[in-house]
Amino acid sequence: MEDVTTNHPFVKIQLVHGLKLAKTKKTSCMRATIDPFYNESFSFKVAQEELENTSLVFTGM
Repeated sequence: MEDVTTNHPFVKIQLVHGLKLAKTKKTSCMRATIDPFYNESFSFKVAQEELENTSLVFTGM
């Protein structure tokens, strides 16, 4: 069993154009939980012509 006093999960969101990392944002840190719930919004500005080669990468930390 994990020690919830040292577990402070968050999610990292990365905007990637092709193979290049363009921007990184992260959620707030949820303290003392192993089952976090995130209700947060993030926005990234992306030019219309870049949409086809753009992706979001979500990483739980």
